[in-house]
Amino acid sequence: MFNIGEKDERGTQKRIEHRGKYLRASRTGGVSLRAQTKAAGLNVTGNTTHGIRVSTRITKGTNVAVQNGRLRLRGRYGKGPTKLNLSKSGVSFSTKNGLGTFNWTNPNRSSAKIGGVQMRGKKAANLQMIYLAIMLVVNLIKLAGMLMIWIVQGTVIMVRGLSIGTVRLSEDVVELSRRIRANRLAKPGERTISQAAVGAALQEEEPLRAALTYVVAMWGRGLSSGDIPTEPESLQHAVAVIDTHALDGLIQPGNPRSEARQMQRVTAALAARYASAATQEQIAETLLTLDEAARSHGFRTRLQDTLIDVYADRARPVFKA
Repeated sequence: MFNIGEKDERGTQKRIEHRGKYLRASRTGGVSLRAQTKAAGLNVTGNTTHGIRVSTRITKGTNVAVQNGRLRLRGRYGKGPTKLNLSKSGVSFSTKNGLGTFNWTNPNRSSAKIGGVQMRGKKAANLQMIYLAIMLVVNLIKLAGMLMIWIVQGTVIMVRGLSIGTVRLSEDVVELSRRIRANRLAKPGERTISQAAVGAALQEEEPLRAALTYVVAMWGRGLSSGDIPTEPESLQHAVAVIDTHALDGLIQPGNPRSEARQMQRVTAALAARYASAATQEQIAETLLTLDEAARSHGFRTRLQDTLIDVYADRARPVFKA
């Protein structure tokens, strides 16, 4: 009785009142007897406090009634919490919230419910004002929090994008600089090869691959044609294909740094010629062959690493997935 402990759809205490079949009792309406019936499509309601009322619905959301000789018109339209209200006095807009209903055009027609106690009029309007102000502050705080989260997320995404872009850009810059360096090395190396008698023999794919193998396996370890080992097989094949003594003649004796520089130039020039004479598959296979030749007698030397890098930067092998 009186809805004590019962909750509405918002989870708050229902209005404290009693609505029986004939008896009504509430704080604002007092105690009254009420009876209702239907006749000729009209709703007829008798109330000991409010008298007789005859009502009917003329359209969806619109009701018209006559109570104690006075015409009453009521309409409510719209979906969601905000509604358009129609009455004899005009049109108004109201919004339902957790406290009750606030009438924007006529605040004194607002309602508020606290602990199941229903209030209307000016007191309800004042409570609604306070409630709306509090909710405004709460929503502003929530909005500020959401904006901060969005800003942080956006900053993280931007930083990630910039870092990825920077890494890719730096990789592209490094690759481009290495390619330019290899091209610069190839020009004086090509002049050296062209002026030598062995240059005419270094035109086709097989002798060029043999020369590259010899350069990496022997020059990369500071050896020459007089120090040729029995392994690997690729080196033995290279010795059988090209004149290693003539190839050694491309390097002018001097200090180790100058000789290493000359070796890099010749390797770059051989790689440039090989890139024009061989297919992409052969260019990639040769890189593996050079790596195998460099490792045939232990770990690769620093000079062997440099020569292989020069070949890769100038010939640009591509491995298919």
